[in-house]
Amino acid sequence: MSTGRKAIGVIRRTAETVVRETFRRIAAARGAAAFHPRGLAFEATLELVAPLPEGRYDAMARLTKGAGTPDGLADVLGLAIRVRPAADDPWDLLMSSAGQGRLTRCLPLPARDWSTARYSTLSPYELDHRRFWLMATSRGPKVGHASVSGLAHNAPEAFALAIAGLTGGWLTVGRLTLLDPMSDTGDRLDPMLNSPPGWQMAPAWLRTVRELAYQGSRHGHAPPIRPGT
Repeated sequence: MSTGRKAIGVIRRTAETVVRETFRRIAAARGAAAFHPRGLAFEATLELVAPLPEGRYDAMARLTKGAGTPDGLADVLGLAIRVRPAADDPWDLLMSSAGQGRLTRCLPLPARDWSTARYSTLSPYELDHRRFWLMATSRGPKVGHASVSGLAHNAPEAFALAIAGLTGGWLTVGRLTLLDPMSDTGDRLDPMLNSPPGWQMAPAWLRTVRELAYQGSRHGHAPPIRPGT
């Protein structure tokens, strides 16, 4: 192996370690996930139509604050969905408040209201060599706040799900309906480990960075191993 290729390998491994360790330390300091540590989960149902996997699914939805700011303050809001297909592994879909345009759908933006924020996957998915983004928008009465503590009695009723490619507009493909709040199950939603069959985040380099970040976050807030267990 040439000296140049060895140097590139060393730089790459160093960068991977830096990303992983950074998010491990953030999670360890918080005692929670590095991403969106504060939120409330709900039982939910998800209805999808083609071109997504068509059907009606049991689901769990979690509304979160990205930086964990106190109630009443703006934050990058999150909508996480765990889909539970009857005969398959779960899928995790994570979205953050963002814009709707071709550029702004990739940018996390702070918001002050769970029901007026638009939630985007930020990164596109790739399926059958085609790339698309997912976006969720609230349906129902405006809730008028971005408080985690207020969600138990005043949360969005439902969200419409839409997809858009590199060109063209948004196509509505589903509806997520929130049901009753639920206690924390300890489930760790991870779109890198749990994605719908055939889906991959794109581009490849960004997928690698996110995989490293999620690895670090998982290790940083993993429960300690007790002696004898």
